[in-house]
Formats: sequence, structure tokens, C-alpha cells
Amino acid sequence: MSNFFSTDGRRQIVAVFLCFAFFSPTLAVAQAPTPSNVFGFEPGADYKMADFGQVSDYYTQLSEASDRVQMKSIGTTVMGKSMPMLFISSADNLENLDRWREISATLARARVAEEEAAELAKEGRAVVWIDAGLHATERATAQAMPKLAHRLATEESAEMQKIRENVVLLLMPVMNPDGLNIVESWYDRVLDTPYETTDPPWLYQKYVGHDNNRDWFMNNLPETRAVTEVIYNEWYPQIVVNHHQTSPSWARIFIPPFTGPVNPNIHPGIVSGVNQVGTAMAHRFSMKDMPGAISNDTFTMFWNGGMRTAPYFHNQIGILTEVAHETPTPRYYEPDSIPSRVGYGNPQATDGTGLFYPDPWKGGESHFRDAVNYTNTASMGVLDVAADRPQQFLMNMYEMGRDAIEAGESGDPYAYVIPPEQWHPREAHNLVNILRQGGVEIDRATSEFEAGGESYPSGSYVIPASQAFRPFVMDMLEPQDYPTRRSESGEPETPYDLAGWTLPMQMGVTVDRIDESFDAPTTPVTDSVAPAPASVQGSASYGYALSH
Repeated sequence: MSNFFSTDGRRQIVAVFLCFAFFSPTLAVAQAPTPSNVFGFEPGADYKMADFGQVSDYYTQLSEASDRVQMKSIGTTVMGKSMPMLFISSADNLENLDRWREISATLARARVAEEEAAELAKEGRAVVWIDAGLHATERATAQAMPKLAHRLATEESAEMQKIRENVVLLLMPVMNPDGLNIVESWYDRVLDTPYETTDPPWLYQKYVGHDNNRDWFMNNLPETRAVTEVIYNEWYPQIVVNHHQTSPSWARIFIPPFTGPVNPNIHPGIVSGVNQVGTAMAHRFSMKDMPGAISNDTFTMFWNGGMRTAPYFHNQIGILTEVAHETPTPRYYEPDSIPSRVGYGNPQATDGTGLFYPDPWKGGESHFRDAVNYTNTASMGVLDVAADRPQQFLMNMYEMGRDAIEAGESGDPYAYVIPPEQWHPREAHNLVNILRQGGVEIDRATSEFEAGGESYPSGSYVIPASQAFRPFVMDMLEPQDYPTRRSESGEPETPYDLAGWTLPMQMGVTVDRIDESFDAPTTPVTDSVAPAPASVQGSASYGYALSH
């Protein structure tokens, strides 16, 4: 024994340790870099922000160090930056990603028999999407994701092992890399001046600024198209979490349940599913002694163009959070100044008697790190409930898809037809592409057919209502009827967001609704479509050529 602690013995100890570390997944994972190793500060530190180069470097290092993390680029931003997305799960799950994606897609499309669906749901993994939002001036969410990723990859608690075993997480750490750099650079520039909590005086998304969160059915932006392809045509996550800022003043975070109205095209299982996940999040905040989670205020489930609302029409549970404290500059809230009610359109009592604000925040110091911690606790609440019930979430998505298919098979409507003769043929093709990008199944007629008492030529597009994403089809092609809602004083309530959108009207495209069943020879549309080439004829001594 004495020889073991000699110089040679110490070498043996080191050799044994290194060998064990090499073959031990737990020890290997423990060597994964922390965000502070890469940034030089802890995410959420006062007066500090990591830019896109720093966060992308961190995710690269983490994915190289851990077999529980894979990283891929899903697209390129309007200013040429790569858009990284992380897969985080157990090492075994990451070796079988194609299988989990196949199961999720099959159940989402709901074209298999119930018995096969049940077997697939039993085999599969819940797929959860979590992103850091789109608005770069909502600074905390992008800073929070590195800490979440590190924790998911390295923590060995029973809860975390359950999450990695039962969930495949699609973590989208930055959906607006260009904006992150713009806002971080501005903060550094105005730090230690009277303007350090201001926003940059220019757009942080080159063309639309804050309204990049109003593009989730038109897909005008390359960032939107990249994410839409993953969510509605590849992975079909059962839960989509979209983090934002800020919560109502004096609250710490807004989480579901939402307030009304609910769009009638949404399956009721989505509404109750949102409430289920929101309640799990609220319970986690309560048990972690993190007061200030507020619900049932302002944000509705009617509009179909936001990152967390478009999923509703694809039978996916969309979750919004709005966390407090959006800049790295600390702030003090005087406890004696707390109002009796907090919130926007539906304020909640601050004395603890409210159903949707049972644990009020009492004020005091507020720091950037609080926003980081609240964002990640909300994420953990979602992941925990998904890991507890993966089979339920998978099967629910299938059953909602089957309900949509059966509703379409019964007619009223049975299908929509886009004839080739159009006032503006290019816009008709744009409409087809918009719907296809949104996951809609579309066919093209290979010869003439009759439908609804009309004759349609070959080349007509047929959009069957009997498909899993029927709610999205209906909501895009039919007019909306926003319900009249009045306040206690009798004044009409202003909608939270858009109240009407009907693409055939907006785009000037003829789309015929066919209520009764019909037969047509068709082939599926599987790629982008374009009108036939055209030419300009005539002569003139001069003219103008205008780019579209």
C-alpha cells in the first residue's frame, strides 16, 4: 500500500483517473464549457451582454464537448449570418434523430390507423421547440439560452435524465442574430450614459424591425422561412415555446393561460393543452419560491401570424412568455409603491387573492439575472411536463389531426380550387407557395375535372379540407369574424392583434370553395411552383424596367 502512494503510485492514480474520465460519460460531460468560460462573465450579469459571435461560439464548443448536443444551421439571415439550432437529448436519442422525426411527422399528418398511431406514440419521443424570441431589444432571452443548454447537457438529476430520455429538444437560441449584434453594440455604446436603457435608433431586423413576429404565415423573411420549414414540414413539435419580454410592470413573468377570444378554427384540445402546460409552469414557479408569475392578461388566441399563434392551427401547443427586466442595467422597485392591481388589459390583484396572480412579487432589487432565471425556469416547466407525458402529447396531436381530416371528408368545405386563369398568375402561385410552406397539402390537377357545378382545367390547384392542418387552411382562405367584446364600462375592447386576414382577398387571387365531394385526377405539389415564363411585346422609343 505504501508503494501505491510513491511517485509511481501517484502516476497510477492519475492514469486510472484519466482512463475512467475517458470512458465515463458523466465525467466527459462535466468537462463541457460553461457560458462564463466563453463569455468571461455569467449570463445575466449586470451591465453585460454576449453578442451573436460569443453565443454561437459557445454552442459550437458545447456541441463538440457533449454527445447530448448536436448543432446544425437551418438557414441564413437577411444579412448573411448562419442560424444555428441545437438538438439536445440523450446520446442514444441523438443517434436516432431520423426515427423520432419520422414518428413525429407521421403522427402530425395523421394518415395512419389509430392502432399504428398508438404504437408509434408509445415508441416515440416528445418533440419540444424552445426559442429565445425574435425581438433583439428583448435582451434577456438570448442570454438565458446558453445557461439552459449547459444545464440540459450536464446536469445528472433524476428530472434531467427523464427529460433527456423522453424529449427531443429543438433549441433555437437566436432567431434574429443580426438584431442581437445591433442591440448589444448599442448597449456597449451608451453604457454609463443617461441613454443606457434605450433601444437603437434603427431597425434591428433590416426590413421589418419588431414586426418580424407578424410574418408567420406569409414567410416573407428568410429567418421566418427557415424556422417554418423545421416546425411545419420537418419536425412537427408538439409544443412550441416562444420567449419574449416584457411582463406587465411589477410582475416578473407572463405565462399562459391566455385571455380570450379564441379563434374558432383552433381545436379545443389546443386550448386545454395550452392551459395544461401553462399551469405546469405556474406550479414550478410557486414551488421554486419565484413569485410574480401572472396569467390571463392581454394576450389572446385569435390571430394567426405570430410565432406562438400559428402553431395552434397546426395542432401544436404554442406557449408565450413575457419576462420582466429587459436590459442589463439593474433597477429598484420601491415596495411601498406597489399598485393594487397589475397588468395590461385584464389587471390582477396584488394581494394574493387573484386566481391568475396568486403569488405576487413585492418589489425590491431587480436584475438582468432574474430575467435569465425566470426564462429558464419557465422552459424547465415545459420540458418537465413533456417528459412526464410524451405519449400523451404525441397521441393528442394525432387525434386532433384525425378530427380535422374527418371534418374535411364530411364537406362544407370539401376542398378549395385555385383555377389557372387569374388576374395576376404570379400571385396565385405565391399563394400556393405560402400555403405549402405552412405545411398545407396541395394537389395539382393532371386533367380537366368537375367540381361544385364548374369545370376546371388541368393545372388547377386543389387544396383538400380533409387534412391534419385543416384549421390553417380554413383560417387562411376564409374571412374572419372577430367577436364583439366590451369592457365593464360598455366600451368595445380593442383586439390585441390583427382581427382579420384572408389571403385570397388580400392577394387578389380567385379561390373557389367547394362544399360537396368530387373526384379529380391530381398529383401532389411537393416543391415551390412558379408561373410559366412570359415576355413583354411591343416597341417604344424609351421605357422603364422596374424590379419587383
